[in-house]
Amino acid sequence: PLQPDGRRSEDKYEEMHALAAEQGHTKFEWAYAAGDGSTVLMEVTLTHVVLQGQPTLLAVWHDLTDIKLHAAELQAAKEAAEKASQAKSQFLANMSHEIRTPMNGVIGVAELLLGTDLTAEQRSYLEIIRSSGDNLLRIISDILDLSKIESRNLALESLEFDLHQQVTEALALLEVVAKDKGLYLEVEVEEGVPQMVVGDAVRLRQVLLNLISNSIKFTDTGGISVNVRLALPAEIASVRAILAKLPAPALNTRGAAAASAGASANASAAGSAGAGSASGGASSAAAAAAVSSSLSLSSGAAGPAHGSKEGSGVAGGGGASGGGERVMVRFEVRDTGIGMDDAGKSRLFRAFSQADNSTSRKYGGTGLGLAICKSLCNLMGGDIGLESKVGQGSVFFFFVHLLVVPDQPRAGGAASSEAESAEEGLLWRHLQNMRVLVAEDNKVNQMVATRMLHNLGIKYDLVENGRLALSACEARKYEVVLMKTLQKIPHPNAAFTSFAALSTSTAFLLSLSSPLSPLPPAPPCAGLP
Repeated sequence: PLQPDGRRSEDKYEEMHALAAEQGHTKFEWAYAAGDGSTVLMEVTLTHVVLQGQPTLLAVWHDLTDIKLHAAELQAAKEAAEKASQAKSQFLANMSHEIRTPMNGVIGVAELLLGTDLTAEQRSYLEIIRSSGDNLLRIISDILDLSKIESRNLALESLEFDLHQQVTEALALLEVVAKDKGLYLEVEVEEGVPQMVVGDAVRLRQVLLNLISNSIKFTDTGGISVNVRLALPAEIASVRAILAKLPAPALNTRGAAAASAGASANASAAGSAGAGSASGGASSAAAAAAVSSSLSLSSGAAGPAHGSKEGSGVAGGGGASGGGERVMVRFEVRDTGIGMDDAGKSRLFRAFSQADNSTSRKYGGTGLGLAICKSLCNLMGGDIGLESKVGQGSVFFFFVHLLVVPDQPRAGGAASSEAESAEEGLLWRHLQNMRVLVAEDNKVNQMVATRMLHNLGIKYDLVENGRLALSACEARKYEVVLMKTLQKIPHPNAAFTSFAALSTSTAFLLSLSSPLSPLPPAPPCAGLP
């Protein structure tokens, strides 16, 4: 009979016998044929001893049946738990999408009604509907983000954006909320912080907005100060040490990031049209490269350059053109709020956790925001932390790893404002001359999207699914295609390639209801969120 390692019993016996005699000791597994015909797996220990002057091999047999059975049960339980976790994440993603679709319809119709003649009372009711819908969508988005993070399927963008503008716009969104509470809201971007960078602007803003919103929520007097600066060498080294202990990030790499000269402009045009924009971001191998390359940041840099020069830029490019400096940027949100104790700080970044139960009862919230922020910061090559004392406020800070776009002129001055106004006028004329294809199977969403396009003076065609959208694109040229998903197409990956091949000047804005397998590289002007 054969042994567990595939060798004949006679050959293995002779080899182990000789090994024990030579080394004095050996241990191995042995398949023992029991008298009832069954096979019992044993662990055999052979020890060379001398008894009464005679060399002797002492054999100890240990039955491995229970151990192997227990190990198999543990492995089966582990696999079952992993499958259950995947099923839960998929369920959350599906449910989030199913809830989001009708909620978008409610909010969209409320927006349309707000644009009509209303009494003051009617407008007040609609504002409540819109505000409540927005709050629910934020909760749904948090649940969806959490499910993507847990299933290691979160997509990151790697596109050029204006870092200074992103910070300013984030504060502008919350300025009214802060003023309503009588709080000041100020920002300082220190000298040396790059303006044009490559990274995920959407996720960066998400983290910043979450921290500022929390500070406003938990602050009754005083205010909130935001500071942005380059990370110090010691801080870079600390972040590197933290990232080195984390599992390698598993990013969704379907498609390629859009090039800044093409899809970025087209996507901006579609977003300005109000017809809907892609959320969640374009996935790119460049994002994974940016995260992993954060470990190679120079921790010994001195002076203003807290990073290392990389002539090749971000692998896979995305929105980057040419090489640039990789830097770690530190964002700080300081408030004069209620603060928290050490016990509250220890559980703050765990999902569904808050500083204490009374916080949830008084201020609301799901306890998901900061857990998501931590995961996003890790994926962007950084980390998040806080300093806080009860009654003395809190200081939240986070780091992200970005690639500086070289030779970018800094915005500012009257000439810049005039140029921006001219660009906006050109963009508006372009919007009114373009033709958009809307592929949507939900009747309410059809009405909302087409009515918004109509109100903006944008010509459009409407089809009910991806198969009909492909036929429409083959029949005529569209500058933008808005799709909820590649619906009712047997092979969506191949279909996307067919879409992309139709025109190099078409922006495809998709909102996927379920993850696709990795897509082939998209042409420069195709944006796939």
